[in-house]
Amino acid sequence: MRTESKSSSKVMGPRGAGLIRSLYEADLQTFSVADAIRLSGVSEKAVRDALNRLLRAGVIARVKPGLYNIVPFELGNESDFLGSAPKIAVEIARRALPEGASFFLSHGTAMTMHQLVTQPLLTVYLTTPKQLRPVSTMGTEIKFISTKAEKCFGIENHWIDKSTAVPISDLERTVLDGLKQPNYCGGLIEVAKGFWMKRGELDLKKLVAYTKRIGVGAVASRLAYLLHLYQLGEPEILNQLREEFTSNYSLLDPDMPAEGRHDSRWQLRLNVTEEEFRSTIRT
Repeated sequence: MRTESKSSSKVMGPRGAGLIRSLYEADLQTFSVADAIRLSGVSEKAVRDALNRLLRAGVIARVKPGLYNIVPFELGNESDFLGSAPKIAVEIARRALPEGASFFLSHGTAMTMHQLVTQPLLTVYLTTPKQLRPVSTMGTEIKFISTKAEKCFGIENHWIDKSTAVPISDLERTVLDGLKQPNYCGGLIEVAKGFWMKRGELDLKKLVAYTKRIGVGAVASRLAYLLHLYQLGEPEILNQLREEFTSNYSLLDPDMPAEGRHDSRWQLRLNVTEEEFRSTIRT
């Protein structure tokens, strides 16, 4: 073990090794140049030289200009590092938003964490009240979906390892985000499949309350359609959702061509067949 430590220090350099040690002690896996200067107590030039050496050694990875992430030693180097993207997304949002602002991992990422999908989605999605630019790091793309501050609700903490909890949309909010923007969740059929898989855990009253707060008629229509199709919704629930319908017809699947018959029960144009949804029950 001593030989490995000396070898690692030689690759990183004494200043780089000391910086990495200080970052771990400060529990800063994702850090900025300013963090590195503060912890190391040396000049900006000296810190940037150390960071460049750490980058070449694969000890850290650049998330975006001025922001870095430590690659865990046990994983070897950046090319082997597949984890931590949700933590990085949360850290980017935390640094970019005013203190106390709400944000949360959402859409396909929340679906993965809630085990609503059978295949994990590689893009990380995070909903924030401010428009942030997407980031690509370590082979993973992080996309930020902006919404109004008052729409940041239905959030819970999710433990992704023994020491780190991150904010994610709860189960009901995740389903509704999928019905609103299925393109961020692997498609409407994938959302319907997750809906069916977790049908016993969903709080229908909360689904209705959240739908009213989201205030998008197409979401109410798609939810009512699935509840009726899968025989999960009582008439009272369906009637409450009908109060949120718009006078215009929305596409059942907003990412598919505008075709199929119009169904006035749900104010939807059915551009996906019932059989495609029913097949999710059998798979």
